[in-house]
Amino acid sequence: MGLLTSTSSFLRYKIDDESQELSLEKIRLCLKENQFPEIADSEISEPVSGWTSYENHFDPDFESDHIKYGNYIVFCLRIDKKSVPKKIIDKHMVLESKKIMQETNKDYLSKNEKRKLKEDILLRLSLQMPSIPDVYDVLWMPEKKEVIFFTTQKSVNEIFETLFRLTFKTSIVRLFPYTRVYFDDGISDPKKDLFYSSSHINIQES
Repeated sequence: MGLLTSTSSFLRYKIDDESQELSLEKIRLCLKENQFPEIADSEISEPVSGWTSYENHFDPDFESDHIKYGNYIVFCLRIDKKSVPKKIIDKHMVLESKKIMQETNKDYLSKNEKRKLKEDILLRLSLQMPSIPDVYDVLWMPEKKEVIFFTTQKSVNEIFETLFRLTFKTSIVRLFPYTRVYFDDGISDPKKDLFYSSSHINIQES
């Protein structure tokens, strides 16, 4: 978990809604309404995502689990997905292609037949395979109106951003040098203009 490791990768976000003030009770309710759904492995074909608690990744209770630690709000994003190893797919492709050719007296399968066979094999194996859960820590700093999300995987960050906006009905902006300057009230507007026009300007206030 990102919060407990000595080295970790993360992205920082700014909550871009100064009027948005959520109580702890409201945050709990929002998390509960969008928590990870209970879905049987046999029903999962696409990645499934939702919030879970920092204390209980696989059996969250947002009414009693701790989400506030000092001045911070801490919870997690859980994503379950299935992945069938390529070697297993290749094995079934060889065996089932041979069986079909014997039954149909063919010397080979067409490109479309191979594609359809591979889709059928992948679907069947996916139903048999258990889903793999991944959990990513979220650290919310209400006083700064900032959120740290502990991964830099592009696809996971996109899921996090979408779910956060949906859950809390507020927009978040990923912080990188340009956006950090934009939100920094300690930097004057003239120096911000200089920064945007040059990537080599010293933006420290004197």
